[in-house]
Amino acid sequence: MTRFLIPYGPPDGLADLEELGLMPAHELETEQPVQKGRCFVNDTQRGIRSGIWQATPYSLKRKVRVATEFAVLLEGAFTIVSDDGVPTTVEAGDACVLLRGLGYKWTQSENVRKYYMSFSLPTDGNCDAPRLQRVTRKELREGEVDFFVSGEQRVRIHTDRQSGAEGDVLSFAACQFVMVLEGKIDVEDCAQQVHRIEAGAAFYIPVETTFRSLSAFGIRSINCTLC
Repeated sequence: MTRFLIPYGPPDGLADLEELGLMPAHELETEQPVQKGRCFVNDTQRGIRSGIWQATPYSLKRKVRVATEFAVLLEGAFTIVSDDGVPTTVEAGDACVLLRGLGYKWTQSENVRKYYMSFSLPTDGNCDAPRLQRVTRKELREGEVDFFVSGEQRVRIHTDRQSGAEGDVLSFAACQFVMVLEGKIDVEDCAQQVHRIEAGAAFYIPVETTFRSLSAFGIRSINCTLC
């Protein structure tokens, strides 16, 4: 099957997001929020969903995550209180991982917008209790951060810095979600479509995708790789 790079575009270019359905009323402590979003990837075979989502303020009762989610917060802030009673606030520019099996309450007092990627990741009985892991905007932009690796080495989430030259051919043996923090790159995919990817934009690379760089580049990004 031919694979294509899937660009999400810069978030400010997605003002016409589709309005989403209602949350289950029994899960809410507040009135229904207004949700909007767009799912760019829905790979039912691998259990992967990825896209952009936003919502007005709301508060959830305790619930348990049925899938692991990696997210980069674009606007706003939210607070999660896990079952151990410890609150964690995630702010614009931060990244976070919410593991499958995590019990938590969610509250946001302002509008929130995020890139997300959710996937099936079995819980490991030898690990600590599922938790929320947060990496701050400052940590993402100033250091090389390898902040999540699953026990089976199937999932890795990290920051990356790349430099290359015109004509480089890049091939991917695993699925990747990428958000660009700095720099830009023009690439041509296997259908000879040209994409410009710049800071603030995100894209998804299906397994077995190959594309060619059309310009020299030096980009810093957050990568979520699923083998």
